[in-house]
Amino acid sequence: MKSKLSYAELEQILTYDIPSLICRFLPGGEITFVNNAYCKHFKKTSEELVGYSFLKLIPTEDRESVMANILSLTFDSPEMTHEHRVIDPNGKVIWHRWKNKALFDNLGKVILFQAIGEDITEQKEAELEVETLRQILPICAYCKNIRNDEGYYEQIETYIHKHSGVDFSHTVCPTCLKEHHPNVYMKNYPQDDGLE
Repeated sequence: MKSKLSYAELEQILTYDIPSLICRFLPGGEITFVNNAYCKHFKKTSEELVGYSFLKLIPTEDRESVMANILSLTFDSPEMTHEHRVIDPNGKVIWHRWKNKALFDNLGKVILFQAIGEDITEQKEAELEVETLRQILPICAYCKNIRNDEGYYEQIETYIHKHSGVDFSHTVCPTCLKEHHPNVYMKNYPQDDGLE
């Protein structure tokens, strides 16, 4: 005779092989359920995680905003997706994307949240790398013109003015004056005997 599975056992069987991180938690953040992927990701057993606040897995400075996002869910708008930082088992700060859903009782009061998450650290690092590369200006090694967003080269002064509104006044520094106009340089800097 087969024994009847409890709801918790059935839930664990159904979510065991799902690669997404799945958890449920109370409005205060106390975890009530985690799947196998969640346990593996945080290198903890379900016994260690259930009853534990998921907020302890988030950097202290991010906890308030994460909880505010989750608590903003309402009966009329019960789902939301957001990204936030998380502390991995080695203490490294990584990134997760979570889809949170509020579950309500018959009176419309939140009784539980269900969250499905994924590690997006590699994606965030790639985005940061792309942003860093966007901040690097391609400049000609010879004439010092800058390649603009359309692929054309323009004078550095024109490029900077277009992107920041800064205007330039041109002068000649002492080093260039000495190199290009040595006679003028010696008149303006007679104390320099040519020794460096």
